Amino acid sequence: MNAMYMVEGYGENNPIVEKSQFIMSLVEQIDKHGVGPQHKSIIDRCTALVYQEAEETGIIPTLCTLREKLMEQPEKKAREIALSLELFTTGSLDIFGHGSNVDLDKRVVVFNIHDLGEQLKPTGLLVITDTMLNRVTLNWKRGKCTHVFIDEFHVVFENEYSGNFFNSAWRQFRKRNAYPTAITQNVEYLLDSVQASTMLSNSEFIVMLNQAASDREKLARLLNISNEQMSYVTNADAGCGLIKYGSALVPFVNRFPKDTHHRAFFYAMGIAPETRANINRMFDFKNDWIMPEGMHGGWQTSGTVRVCQLAFNLWNGYSGERQGDEFTPNDLFCCEFAPYFMEGIKIRYPEYCRDISASKNQPDYAR
Repeated sequence: MNAMYMVEGYGENNPIVEKSQFIMSLVEQIDKHGVGPQHKSIIDRCTALVYQEAEETGIIPTLCTLREKLMEQPEKKAREIALSLELFTTGSLDIFGHGSNVDLDKRVVVFNIHDLGEQLKPTGLLVITDTMLNRVTLNWKRGKCTHVFIDEFHVVFENEYSGNFFNSAWRQFRKRNAYPTAITQNVEYLLDSVQASTMLSNSEFIVMLNQAASDREKLARLLNISNEQMSYVTNADAGCGLIKYGSALVPFVNRFPKDTHHRAFFYAMGIAPETRANINRMFDFKNDWIMPEGMHGGWQTSGTVRVCQLAFNLWNGYSGERQGDEFTPNDLFCCEFAPYFMEGIKIRYPEYCRDISASKNQPDYAR
């Protein structure tokens, strides 16, 4: 990915100034000796020159472009900055130094920093956050909202520079019609950061599962929750906890059935947005039974009727009022949901839906 890529409308104010500050954070992360006032002036000057030339030529600049511009400067400190960037532009860690070869124009984009290594991970966090900010800005300009999910959120705040930059990006996410969601199992590390704690206390919606004793105390103080209310996240079972929504606190129990007919039914009903939205018209949660009358709802389409028919059949063999061969494989599977139907069948009948490729390696008598 190109660390220098910048969409129109980037940043909160002057985009060149914002990008210059990002590059300063990047260089500070690379050079552990820090970046002094003179270094910052040189970086600011060269960043402006690089984007000025890019506007004239139409060529998107890269970190390599910036390094070349630094080498052209008369100051010795400019060459020091260029030397710091060498490993990340022409050296072995140049993954963010060139033009992007990743297609970011997708409905879903996933970034994984697990295999970046210790040297690249802090830099990667900065670049990925900046890339997300670009995507959020682009969607905002197009009138679209963006959902941003950050797993292992505490990792962002292991480094001062990535923490500072992400804190700024988080504010911009919320201003630009994006919905950021942070997920972590290590609340203790998150609460050790002043910035992260502030972000948490300002969050409108928080879901808490089972918490360790030390984390409960910190969360109770931060979010002003009583000990009695925190009991819902004390030795809580899986799927149980406490929701904080604004000033309201709501305990919840969300135990998912382990038997195959429940799992297969809810998997199938979760395939289409329409079936998810109308689940209460298709299933009676109080009495734990299906509601066939929902098949005639005005919201149903030819595709969702197939989804519901398969779900009902996986539940208890229900086939409705239709008889004979009317529900043939062609009847059910001739739609865009067919691949998901197969997964639902595997969930319902795991003892029969074994891996065929594995069974081919077995002798005939073992199959």
